[in-house]
Amino acid sequence: MLLVGNPRPFGRCRAKWNCSAGVCVLAATSRPDLLDAALLRPGRLDRLIYCGFPNTRERGQILHALARRLRLDAAVDLDAVGVQCEGYSGADLSALLSEAQLAAVHERLDLADEHAATHQVCPQHPCLVLKTCRPAVV
Repeated sequence: MLLVGNPRPFGRCRAKWNCSAGVCVLAATSRPDLLDAALLRPGRLDRLIYCGFPNTRERGQILHALARRLRLDAAVDLDAVGVQCEGYSGADLSALLSEAQLAAVHERLDLADEHAATHQVCPQHPCLVLKTCRPAVV
């Protein structure tokens, strides 16, 4: 959820920070149910915009963008992983890839062989993580 507001109700803050009149306050949350009721009073926030969870195609795109920084085996099908991640947010997908990378590192350390494969994320790592990893917002 994206929250858009005008700083006019926060007059003291605006005077303290010497803000200009063209300032707009933007905030985002994945848990709008936890927002303080004072923030949601009339006149505080002009718009509440709901941004839903990514669909299958978008999850694949998010995974591809996040995986650019990982050592990923060519056999890993991120689009197939995205299909299995219904209800996952971008942050959840990032956590999933981080856990898969950790699984690859632990596997490498368990082998204790200098000539073993590098700690690339292989196709089995995201699958293993999906068995235990759940979306943060259910």
